[in-house]
Amino acid sequence: MVKRRDALKVLKENGWWFDRHGHNHDIYTNGHHSESISRHGDLNKVTWEKIMKRNNLKG
Repeated sequence: MVKRRDALKVLKENGWWFDRHGHNHDIYTNGHHSESISRHGDLNKVTWEKIMKRNNLKG
């Protein structure tokens, strides 16, 4: 499991910012792409790895 705050830290370090609230997720964007991050609890490790790979994130 990846802690939500750690995932948000990686996103912000890579130039992503908060865009809006979804129903159970917060939407983050880098101006070209957007990703939904669960607002409650931790992220599944496989899901986080897919987000990182899909967006070429370093962290």
